[in-house]
Amino acid sequence: MKDTKKLDKRDVGLAVDLSFALKNLVGAEDHLYKSWIETKNPMFKELLNKIRGIRSDWLKALVNDDGSESWCISKHLLGASMGLVEVGVRFNQTGQEAECNKAFQDSVIVLEEFFKLNGFTEEGEVISSA
Repeated sequence: MKDTKKLDKRDVGLAVDLSFALKNLVGAEDHLYKSWIETKNPMFKELLNKIRGIRSDWLKALVNDDGSESWCISKHLLGASMGLVEVGVRFNQTGQEAECNKAFQDSVIVLEEFFKLNGFTEEGEVISSA
């Protein structure tokens, strides 16, 4: 999808939905990389490149192109948010409720920073569907 258009900044719901898809694509990239390291199977590298291309195309719809490091910062914020969700799920499975809640809350904070960085929300605004 080389012609991905910027999303309307007023459609925060669509932006949130796309951010969740992007978080999962970043997570998939991480697992594909780890699988290639563990197996050296070239299939994992090929799939990694394909998934990275899809993620990059869709990320263009959300990220400000202002000459800064917003692109990389955005990618890492999405990855960190996804990682914190996974950590929270693991804490939840072991009955560590306080740690689970902290990981989930921090995931939302990181995601909100992603949206502020890219002009979808302003300081103090909360992404209610995050």
